[in-house]
Amino acid sequence: MISGKAPISELNDSLKLNLPIGEAHTLAGFLINRLRYIPAVGDTVQEQGHRYTVTRADARTVT
Repeated sequence: MISGKAPISELNDSLKLNLPIGEAHTLAGFLINRLRYIPAVGDTVQEQGHRYTVTRADARTVT
């Protein structure tokens, strides 16, 4: 489980990911950018062989 507030740059460094930096600064922002809407619980994004699934969210944020 990773917080939606986690910075993309830190995730890339610590987990050896290559998520794009610049489109969004946090994991939540990345998910919103990819889906083009605020995700609901259960929504997923596939990126570079990894699946990111929203497990907690409300009408305004992905937590």
